[in-house]
Amino acid sequence: MENLRKNGPPIKMIDRVELPDFEKITLDNGLSLYSISQGTQDIIKIELVFEAGRPFELKKVVSRACNSQIKEGSLLMNSKQIVDKVDYYGATLRTSENLDSCSVSLFCLGKHFETLIPILHEVVTKPAFPEEELRKYIKTNSERLKIELVKNDVIAYRSITESIFSKDHPYGYNSEITDYEALTREDLVQHYQKNYGYNNCTIFLSGKVTTEHLEVCNKYFGNGFLVASPEEKVPKDINLKPEKIKISANQEFQTAIKIGRKLFKRSHADYPGIYVLNAIFGGYFGSRLMSNIREEKGYTYNIYSEVDVMKHDGLFMIGTEVSDEYASKTLHEIYHEMKVLREELISEEELNMVRNYLMGRILNFIDGPFNTGRLLKSIVLSNLPENYFSNLVSTIKNVTSEELQVLANRYLNEDEMWTISVG
Repeated sequence: MENLRKNGPPIKMIDRVELPDFEKITLDNGLSLYSISQGTQDIIKIELVFEAGRPFELKKVVSRACNSQIKEGSLLMNSKQIVDKVDYYGATLRTSENLDSCSVSLFCLGKHFETLIPILHEVVTKPAFPEEELRKYIKTNSERLKIELVKNDVIAYRSITESIFSKDHPYGYNSEITDYEALTREDLVQHYQKNYGYNNCTIFLSGKVTTEHLEVCNKYFGNGFLVASPEEKVPKDINLKPEKIKISANQEFQTAIKIGRKLFKRSHADYPGIYVLNAIFGGYFGSRLMSNIREEKGYTYNIYSEVDVMKHDGLFMIGTEVSDEYASKTLHEIYHEMKVLREELISEEELNMVRNYLMGRILNFIDGPFNTGRLLKSIVLSNLPENYFSNLVSTIKNVTSEELQVLANRYLNEDEMWTISVG
């Protein structure tokens, strides 16, 4: 027994990971529904996703405002009545938004699905956009923005995204209090009418799904649905010359650092390799940035790098907060770690450790119907082929140090990075 306590189990590479089976059906009106039936619990999640994000806006911040307000009252129910009815059945109605799309989702017990779907249908197809609820939304978000704009980290993030994409780009503009104050109910109605139709919607159903659930979806969402006329403004490819920018802020003692560059969308051939390279550089707790700048130097509590992908573009970003006295030293070490990756091969030991970490993370992506549903949603909305997931797994398992070094020389160059310091 004593020997067992000292020696852990052997580490074995995960051999095979595949995207679980899913079903795609077409409703009577042509709307696509993706269904994943998994699990033993009688729980269902239905999510209606509309391509109605920033590229579809006629006015700044209207996409987020419209989607958040869609559940605040319908033609037949006010917001309290909606909440009370959903709560009565132990269910949850949510809205969520990202830069490209907006969604409305319902979590409930399978046995209550048919009872609750009419409420979801009412919310999505007959929103009232009450003026008083919009006023509350504007006030809440204006106050929240005032609080956020004194934080160095927020200032740095807003600055780098604007620098990379430009302030007029859907992915680059920053919301201002004046943008919220300029919103009107008519703006929300117009955005809704142009974008929230069956021909601009995809449904994702996950959980313990039955044939009866699919039939209910077709009954309510396969007809009697608005016809949308979306006008997507595909962002222009803007390449600005990177700069190093220092911004003075009122918050003393702490400097927020953001370093980043424009990258590419998920369908790019280099994405799987960058996914691995980012993990090694700063994508997990044992990364090089963490090991050097946190563990060895003690300059910061947290430092990370990430690859953020959108429908039309993407970015690579490094972020941290450090004491003012360590800001320049931290920047030096970040650039140094880039240089090392460009000039020296990653050891097989380190690469295998990262492979195991990423494969464990991949397993989490398909752990349960709701996680699998999120993965499937990202694949579908990014217009990726069905073998995308297996190709990503294959790259994690087989990418070489030489291939990662090529990617480091292609993308991890100081001269091609924007550097924002706020402090």
